Amino acid sequence: MQTKSVSNKKTLKQGTIFSIKNIKFNSEDKKKKLKFSDIYPEVKLQNITYGIVLSQSCDLVRQNKAPFLKTPYILTALLEPVEKFIEQKYSLQVDELLNKYSLSHSKSTFIDMENLKKHLYKDCHRLFGNRETFYFFVSLGAGKKQRMFYVNLVKCFPFKIMHYDTFTQNSKYELKPDFANKLGYMLSYIYGRVGIPDYTREQVNNLTELMTKKLITKLKKQYRGTSIYEFLKSEQFNNFRRKLKSSKQSEIENIINQYIESISS
Repeated sequence: MQTKSVSNKKTLKQGTIFSIKNIKFNSEDKKKKLKFSDIYPEVKLQNITYGIVLSQSCDLVRQNKAPFLKTPYILTALLEPVEKFIEQKYSLQVDELLNKYSLSHSKSTFIDMENLKKHLYKDCHRLFGNRETFYFFVSLGAGKKQRMFYVNLVKCFPFKIMHYDTFTQNSKYELKPDFANKLGYMLSYIYGRVGIPDYTREQVNNLTELMTKKLITKLKKQYRGTSIYEFLKSEQFNNFRRKLKSSKQSEIENIINQYIESISS
């Protein structure tokens, strides 16, 4: 719903998505072709397949006289896997979320999964609605074939206009008008001025599930040796917590063991 196949293979516009897998750029040595990594060797391209044009469409219109573009450079960015966004966003929040939505005793940790997912669902809505500062969400395909990416709008890579045709030849998709307009506003630091279609509850739920799995995996790594138990309903979690708090210290181990046995049977 956000993108479509590129409409014109000869013209670039803001929101043009191009493949960087096999892209080759001309160099001063006409016999030599350069890869993206040759021009920007410091950039890690692992798991990255696409880039996106950030330059304004009006600056990318060809002119008959030199210079044939209004700008000397074509500004681009990378479509990075949404998993990387999740890792970065929650790498510093694990302790905060653990304290808010869980309780620990001895070598067991109990998680309020329902409220944790509600928290993550709000984050997913911000990402899908492109209300995350400096990050633009992009999806390709739909249903089970949907692939999710994000663009770090402050991590940009300019290319000389001599590479214009290289980008057009490798262009695959483009943002639909509403989303291209939203990208333009975000790049101008004007947020929330453009209405865009809502994603379905199922799509947001899918991203919420992905975020939850990544976060739980991170919790398990950070608290290695601790058993993780998930409460799918907040009411169950709150009842369990109240029971622990109102019990004598000598009874707590027995209460925990009873719960573990009940979910294992």
